[in-house]
Amino acid sequence: MPSLQGSLVSFSADTPGLVAAVLEDLDASVWTICVSRDLGERWEVRDRLQGEKVNSATWLSRDGRPQLILGTQQALRRLHRDGTEGSVIVDRLMQGPDAKEKAGVIALASMRHPSGASFLAVRADGPGRRADLRRRQPARQLPAPAGHGGQGHPRAGLPARR
Repeated sequence: MPSLQGSLVSFSADTPGLVAAVLEDLDASVWTICVSRDLGERWEVRDRLQGEKVNSATWLSRDGRPQLILGTQQALRRLHRDGTEGSVIVDRLMQGPDAKEKAGVIALASMRHPSGASFLAVRADGPGRRADLRRRQPARQLPAPAGHGGQGHPRAGLPARR
């Protein structure tokens, strides 16, 4: 019997009852991704990653449908929409022998703007280190606050930086 340990849990902010759990097999370096649509009453195994540690997971709404985004040692992944094909690599961060020793994607955070645009923030570390903010839907020009001259400027109406 494998020695399993709960590694992390992620709840969807947009879809009530939708939750993902990542289980780590301490004996075999396998991370199992499970999804529940009823707040944990029933679980489906959606993917198993061998030797690719899952550091973070978050739900992102894309085209009105939830998608689970995984941050691993080697790549940024997303769970296939219908759940039948496991996860696919969105962005490979680490390759070669260093990939198993480096941090890779450390943290993920997602949000949806009131205009409907979804955002994903990625914190990655290792060779080619980068922090990235990705816009998942087309940008929309937001109106400037009333009485401000900087029409449409991203910092319009915000206090000056010091």
